[in-house]
Parts: sequence; structure tokens; C-alpha cells
Amino acid sequence: MSWDSPRVDLNEGDPLMGFICRKRKQYVSASMLAGGVGVERWKFRNSKRRRSGDALYAFRKGLSDPDHIFDSWDPSIVDPCTWFHITCDSNNHVVRMEGNRNKLSGKIPHELGNLGNLRSMDLSDNQFEGNIPVSFGNLKSLKFL
Repeated sequence: MSWDSPRVDLNEGDPLMGFICRKRKQYVSASMLAGGVGVERWKFRNSKRRRSGDALYAFRKGLSDPDHIFDSWDPSIVDPCTWFHITCDSNNHVVRMEGNRNKLSGKIPHELGNLGNLRSMDLSDNQFEGNIPVSFGNLKSLKFL
């Protein structure tokens, strides 16, 4: 992995030293590294967020979403916890997804089975077609569907 030289990022007037990871094109602040996150731990947590984001984006791109409720679901934003209709726990795991009563239609993709910490998925009162994916058997924490 290759790192650019340190840069100064002005955040509310306080300069923070950080690095840009060229491979992933993401910013890692010195406070993340010094605060015990560490590069290896950061990469692991980041890859889990990426998988969650990829699963959610696969859902979005296979839908007809006439009210544009999922427009904030941008695959270039690694952290899906910032997206509307998504709730995450304190460890930034996606635990809730909602999209009920929004005239959504399409098939539910198997990739949603990768959201291993999902507890609640409310997609009621829409026009989905097809079967519930077999991969939903991986959602051991799911309590509400």
C-alpha cells in the first residue's frame, strides 16, 4: 500500500495531520492512527463497511424508486451509516434498513444476505417480485422482516 505525504486538513480551524491511501482513495487522519484504530484495524473496519455499502447499493440499483428515497445511497461514500433509511449501531454495523410504503418495485438481491448484523428490514407495502433470497439465511440477527 502506498501513502501520500502528510497533508493538513483544516477542520473547524484545527489542523489535523493525515494521509491519503492512494489505493482506496480515502483519508486516514492521524487521530485515527494515534487513537488506537491503527492501519490494520482501520482497513478491516473499512472493508466491512464497503461490503455493507456494496450490498445496499446492489439493492438500490435493482429497484424502481419513483420517490427517490435512496438517492443518498452513493457507492463512492464508504460509510453507509450516513445514508438515509439506514441505522447503524455504535460499531458502525448496519442494523436497520427501512423503505416501507414508498412504491418500490423490483427484485430483492441476494447481496443483502451479506448484512450479517441486520436486525430489522422494513420493506412492507411495496411491489417487490420474486422470492426472498436464500442468502437471507445468513442474517442470524434479523428479527423483523
